[in-house]
Amino acid sequence: MKKTTLYLIGAVILLAASLFLSLKRINTLKEDRNRLEQNQEVLFADLEQYKINDSLNAVTVQRLQLTTKEFKETNAELAEKVKAANVKIKDLQTVTDTKINTEITDNFQFKDSIVYIEKERIDTVRCLNIDTKYLYIDICDNDLMDGKIIVPNRLTQIVHPVYKKFLFFRLGIKRIDQEIFSDNPYTKIEYSRYIEIK
Repeated sequence: MKKTTLYLIGAVILLAASLFLSLKRINTLKEDRNRLEQNQEVLFADLEQYKINDSLNAVTVQRLQLTTKEFKETNAELAEKVKAANVKIKDLQTVTDTKINTEITDNFQFKDSIVYIEKERIDTVRCLNIDTKYLYIDICDNDLMDGKIIVPNRLTQIVHPVYKKFLFFRLGIKRIDQEIFSDNPYTKIEYSRYIEIK
């Protein structure tokens, strides 16, 4: 073989390797661009709130994809919680952050209880006692409101893909959604964020 043929073969190999690396970089940039476009849509989207069976509140949340660096920069409070749990941020796959506000608007009546009778004075204590599946309140007014309020809550979170469709065919995943259900009819889910770490 001639020297020029060896140089030509070497140049072709270098060009092929350069082309392969360039195509790989282009695909990485396309994936990152698509991730950032989806994140932008998620950040501008409103929280979809709805009711199940006329009493149970639910919301739909779309997935937000962040790199480890982006997660540390934009979610410092969550990053501290992750560190406090002795989990490395680089090992995270999914973080779910849900805020719940329980508000009770029903009217409750106080019942009077006689505590003691002193010559010409009767002293009463006003108490509130409620015990249901969704709420436990036991409060009495003895100069200071004294008692206990317990609001049991259970959140069910379901993460699922939403597919692109043409007629009846699935053409790939459009996005990942998270459904959050509260079993307490007094509970309204005000905020939730679903973050996937890349």
